[in-house]
Amino acid sequence: LHVFYYSIVSILISRLISRRRRQAPKPVRHCLLTQTARGRRRLFRPGDPRHKDRTGKEVPRAEDVPAYGHLLDWYRREYAGDGGGDPIQALRGLGKAIWQDEDADAWVRRLREDWS
Repeated sequence: LHVFYYSIVSILISRLISRRRRQAPKPVRHCLLTQTARGRRRLFRPGDPRHKDRTGKEVPRAEDVPAYGHLLDWYRREYAGDGGGDPIQALRGLGKAIWQDEDADAWVRRLREDWS
């Protein structure tokens, strides 16, 4: 069982990891996973680094995995999507409910009172 496990792992790594430094992809050129650190992998996202010869698919076709269509939708909508652009700009408006009744100038004046 131990040998079987490592055989499966090595097959998956050689066929699915987007970037392998020492070896070109063979025989499959898919980019379904990416290695983030030694022994750590996650789903591939558009824009992740990849080996120059990895030109295969990044996401399975919906016809190939009909039972997992909801996961493909999630991947495209939430995981691989751009999230609205810049992640810092995505913070705009965060916590506005906390500050909605607070006048900014009055808050700064109260804050500066403690400086003297």
